[in-house]
Amino acid sequence: MYCPKRITFILIALIFAGAVKAQQAPHFTQNIFNQVFFNPGAAGMSGAICATGVLRSQWVGFKDDEDNRVSPEDFLTTIDAPIQKIRGGVSAAILQDKIGYRTNSGILLGYSYHKELNSGTLGIGMQINMTSRKDDFAKYDAEGSSDLSGIGDNSTAMLFDVNFGLYYKRPNSYYMGVSVANLLESKSKALNDNGLAFYGDRTFYVTAGYDYMLPNNPEFKIEPYLLVETDAKEFQINIASLVKFKDKFWGGIGYRYQESISFMAGLQIKDIRIGYAYDIGLLDIGSGGSHEIMAGYCFKLNLNKGKRIYRNTRFL
Repeated sequence: MYCPKRITFILIALIFAGAVKAQQAPHFTQNIFNQVFFNPGAAGMSGAICATGVLRSQWVGFKDDEDNRVSPEDFLTTIDAPIQKIRGGVSAAILQDKIGYRTNSGILLGYSYHKELNSGTLGIGMQINMTSRKDDFAKYDAEGSSDLSGIGDNSTAMLFDVNFGLYYKRPNSYYMGVSVANLLESKSKALNDNGLAFYGDRTFYVTAGYDYMLPNNPEFKIEPYLLVETDAKEFQINIASLVKFKDKFWGGIGYRYQESISFMAGLQIKDIRIGYAYDIGLLDIGSGGSHEIMAGYCFKLNLNKGKRIYRNTRFL
């Protein structure tokens, strides 16, 4: 019997061409709050120590023939900070990306060198990218394909790669960046006699954003931003805009080309910010929308405090 969910899932999970290509990095809707994830050059550019966590449940209700949930579930946490002694910033991220019977777990460690340039700052960053990939092949229904023979119930692979990025920012004005993930496109060992293996998907990112304060009402600020990602074969275009009130409350709308429309809302209480996004899918795949929850904490440290010398004219 024709089953669109089964066929769709197989197309997403496996490509039978002698190798299994990893899906592109998971998509997040609230990208504006977590740019260090896809561009290592952004590390420390906010001038504060920032920790952010994102939990995303995509395509709610997407199930296989046995009523098992196979929709993507993603968890990401990042932290970055400026460090003046090394003239830049550092970053770290932990990612878990689960889709169906595949789980990707990754750790990213990065450094960004900062250079003052034309009233702004240029960040030149690099990340070490370590990814562990696990597949439960016993649950796949490949309809007789020999590519899965001899693998076993569970197969794991460890990949090591690097990410590189350039990020330029003018405070309270605009930012732009270009980056590439999985630059080496490293490949795992063969998992079976047919040469089936995993390898990273080299992905390019272009991002830009602008801060526009309403001249007649400075309490309101509009922040449009753009994120384009591609593996040189397919493109994903994300455009969105937030409206902020006193930098404490915000709402916005976004569009992912031919995939979804998103609505966002959030608030900031002192150094803590909380955001929520809901995506309405435009693809007819028999599933519901996507939910995304974000929480972040940013604070600044005055590391330039030294011993202060006070001179009294009475003792000069």
